[in-house]
Amino acid sequence: ATFALAVVTPSLIKRPAGLTGGVQGIILTQPDPPGFAQSAYGFLTGTAMTSDQWIYYICLFCALILFWFAWNLVRHRPGRAMRAIRDGEVAAAASGVNIAGYKTLAFGISAFYAGIAGALFALATGFVSPDTFPVSLSIQLLVGAVVGGLASIPGPLLGAIFAYFLPIESSQWVPSQSWIPDQIASTVKNAGPAVTYGAVLILIMIFAPNGIVGLVYRGYVALNRRLRGAADRETGQMPPNPQTV
Repeated sequence: ATFALAVVTPSLIKRPAGLTGGVQGIILTQPDPPGFAQSAYGFLTGTAMTSDQWIYYICLFCALILFWFAWNLVRHRPGRAMRAIRDGEVAAAASGVNIAGYKTLAFGISAFYAGIAGALFALATGFVSPDTFPVSLSIQLLVGAVVGGLASIPGPLLGAIFAYFLPIESSQWVPSQSWIPDQIASTVKNAGPAVTYGAVLILIMIFAPNGIVGLVYRGYVALNRRLRGAADRETGQMPPNPQTV
């Protein structure tokens, strides 16, 4: 239902052209830095702050606040309830978790984050139209979140980096490699990021089902276990929690 809503909404927004600009969209004026920001930036750098720099700092500030909010959310009761629902709805309901209520809360929070991101994107580009946010963008963001790691706070950040840079690098790097057959290189270049997204997503699902963050955590745990085992062998201590048969 959510996916169908994403497909239908752009067409509906085009109807009231007097309000939304229709297909032509709306041109936005980028805000100038306020006086206090100009003074602080000039004092620190000795140069004047541009509109693009001011928007960058606005986006950075909003990102830090939203990451802090998400970090605190998952560590308190709502986050624990959402994790319980993710792990098993039956067990969560048996523990007294309001399944419908917390699902609605999760949907609302995700819409809140998406709304702020869309507003900042429109502010940065200076233009917004119904075609600015196509269905392919939803799929692209979903793939980025899966690749970064759905069950972690840093995962979306890594996923955003992946979703932004992978299409650029794939369209430039693949055709420049002489060892790649011309037919494959032209297919990747013509198909855009879809082929690369699919290939990377398949590899992630096979080798890192919990995303990049999960892969890094698994590597850290394995390395820590190996180092502790080596230290125990040097000191002659038994490993922790030995099991007897």
